[in-house]
Amino acid sequence: MDGKKLIIFDKDGTLMETTESSMKVIEELAKRFGLPTAPRERWIEALSGSFGRNIKWLYDLTDEQVPVMAIEYAKLYGEMEAYYDFREYPGICETVIELAGRYMLSVATMMFRDYVVKSLQAMDLDGCFITIEGVVMDRWLSKQDLIHRCLDTAGVSPEETVMIGDSMDDLESARKAGIDFVGVTYGFELTEEDCKREGIPYATTPAGLLDIL
Repeated sequence: MDGKKLIIFDKDGTLMETTESSMKVIEELAKRFGLPTAPRERWIEALSGSFGRNIKWLYDLTDEQVPVMAIEYAKLYGEMEAYYDFREYPGICETVIELAGRYMLSVATMMFRDYVVKSLQAMDLDGCFITIEGVVMDRWLSKQDLIHRCLDTAGVSPEETVMIGDSMDDLESARKAGIDFVGVTYGFELTEEDCKREGIPYATTPAGLLDIL
């Protein structure tokens, strides 16, 4: 992609596979607070997109309950050290390191920032990113907000930026921010059919990103 200076990565489903750790936290939170949940086979649907919207659906919460339970989820995620319970997608570390030699890299994720840093440190990748943007306990941000923070830190325009992600929410947030998007189909949500329908380039493996970028 000519003229690009910054690549923004989503985290879950893009940089690492976190299905089992997230499901453990989902299950434990339901037990502690006596919350109903959707059938387990549908939980993976809650791993992509808007976190607030997904936990509302997952636990059948009211709008007023969502911020409270989001914080409780974050606290439990930390208590269980779920940020260390992930699987690296084959080739992702090598791909990120090579791209860091060509571009500025950032992360924009709806996961809590402190936990994202710990996960990337465990992968020895935290030094590859000029900024790691996630949500914080006292202020809820949208994915689009986080994308803008990445642009501001890098000092680049939307036209000089591309985002990599695995969900329709990632794609929609990138479009709202005016930046190009590359989908990955090895993650949680996007399929090759989705990417073709939306007219976006996509990679079926982390190494495939190098051919696009």
